[in-house]
Amino acid sequence: MAIQWFPGHMHLTKKAISERIKEIDVVIELLDARLPGSSANPMLAELTEGKPALKVLNKQDLADPTRTPLWLDFYNSQPGTRAIGLDASMST
Repeated sequence: MAIQWFPGHMHLTKKAISERIKEIDVVIELLDARLPGSSANPMLAELTEGKPALKVLNKQDLADPTRTPLWLDFYNSQPGTRAIGLDASMST
């Protein structure tokens, strides 16, 4: 019996992105500000290479306040990429 490590919904999403990549103007990726490097999907970066990107580091209120600016600087230094911090739980 073969073990399937790649869930079906991920395969379908990968296929959908591949089919629509030419129609996509900008890629918005929502990351967890507590672990942005670990919450990023390397497959998404591969599929959307060359497209402008916005990295949204959500839950910045729960993240280390000294580390979040470093992550924002890291992402903002990448060509074609902008990054912002966000606390989506804040009411307006």
